[in-house]
Amino acid sequence: MRPAVYWLLIPLLALAGCAPPTSGKLLGKWQTPTGGIMQFKQGGIVTMSGPNGSVDVNYRMLDAATIELRRPDGTGRPIQHRIRSLTDQELILEDDEGPQTLRKVH
Repeated sequence: MRPAVYWLLIPLLALAGCAPPTSGKLLGKWQTPTGGIMQFKQGGIVTMSGPNGSVDVNYRMLDAATIELRRPDGTGRPIQHRIRSLTDQELILEDDEGPQTLRKVH
C-alpha cells in the first residue's frame, strides 16, 4: 500500500472503533438527583420512574455522545441529552438546563 492510503485508513479505523455506549455502560438503572429512576434497556426503551408512576420512552443514540428521547406514539418534541461523562457508576447528562448527575443503582 502507498503511504497516502495509510493516512486515509487511520481515521476510518478510529471511527469504526467508536461504538455508541448503549451496548454496555449505559444499560441498567440510574438514579436521578431528584430520586427518580431511568432504566435503559436493550431495544431502545428507557423506563422513567418517579413518585407519580412510570412511563416507557424510546431512546436512540444520535452519535456516541447524544441520546434522543421520544414518546412511543411519536407525539411531542424529542428531547436530546449530551453525555458529558459515562463510567460504570456515574452518568452525567447535559441539556439546555445544565448537567445532571445520575448514579448507577445495583
